[in-house]
Formats: sequence, structure tokens, C-alpha cells
Amino acid sequence: MKKITLLLSMFIFTSAALKAQVQFGIQAGPAFSSMTSKASGVKVTYNKTGFTAGVLAELPLGESGLHFRPALNFVQKGGDFEGASINLNYLEVPLDFTYKLDAGSGKLFLGAGPSFAVGMSGKWKYDGESADVTFGSGEEDMKRMDIGANMLAGYQLSNGLFLSLNYNLGLSNISNGSDSKDHNNYFGIRIGYLFGGK
Repeated sequence: MKKITLLLSMFIFTSAALKAQVQFGIQAGPAFSSMTSKASGVKVTYNKTGFTAGVLAELPLGESGLHFRPALNFVQKGGDFEGASINLNYLEVPLDFTYKLDAGSGKLFLGAGPSFAVGMSGKWKYDGESADVTFGSGEEDMKRMDIGANMLAGYQLSNGLFLSLNYNLGLSNISNGSDSKDHNNYFGIRIGYLFGGK
């Protein structure tokens, strides 16, 4: 609960600090996730399609086209592999810096930054059986915190409507197993809208 409060505080604090020039927006779309698991020298990748939705803020940093773009997203991660699946629900805060340039009637933007995600819930399924994923420090638990590197690109129309693509590379090993390493990655496609600001 403390980590969730910290994520919410990070988003609210950075958004509030932006003040008058800030624009706020909403976004949603599919998330194509993969979980890479390595144990005893064997590496396996699980893939699945999920959903992501959230809110964002955007602040221009001077007149150079550089912007600070924090967001608060719900993201489904995990994967499916040979009759087994794991579905993980995260609350994620990416802290991206983007650069915008004029392109036609709108603007092209490119960006990158760190992301911090907290596991909210999850479910394992195998051979017709299912069980809840537990987050904690036990051998069978998954680590709740998931830190990643986020990269994004997109196009925004003059009316505030935008399409963005992002790839999130999981940097954290979310497994507590002594001989296993699990990493979350996902590719997201979002349609969103930035409301008016300055």
C-alpha cells in the first residue's frame, strides 16, 4: 500500500508543480506484453495481449520543443506459454521527457524515461487450475516493484488528439526464486487526448 501511495504522490506532485502551463490528458489501448523467464540456464518467453489506460500531464520545458510527460497508467502484463499463463495487473508511473517537432498539421514526438510500477493483483493458470499471484518476499511470491526503461513515439493533431507507441523494457527481476529471473516487457499502442492548456 505504501508503494501505491508513493506512485500516486509522485504523479500528483509532479503534475501540481507544473502549474499553469500544464496540459492534462487521457489515453488507452492494447498492451502486448512478454515475460522472459530464465531458470537453470533455460530461457523462455511468454507473450500475451492485455490492456492499458491512464492519465497524463505534459509541461513544455522552455521554447526548445522539450517536454516533461509523467503519466499514471493501469497496465496488464504477463504471458502465455504451452497451456500455462500468468496475468499481472500493475499501476505504473512513467516519467518521460519528450521532444516535439512540427510535422504537417500536427506534431511528431519522441521520448524516453524511467518507469516505476507496483503490482496490484495477478493470477496463474495451468492445466485448468488457477491461483492468485502473491506479492512479497517469499520464495513463491513475486516482487511487487517493477522498474523499467520507457521509450515512446507518436503524433499529435492540433486539436489535442494523439496516437502514441511505447516500448517498456523491464529492468527488475520480479522473481524471488534463488535460481530464476523473470522480467516484464511490453509494447503499448495508445490513443489519447490532451485537454487545453496554455
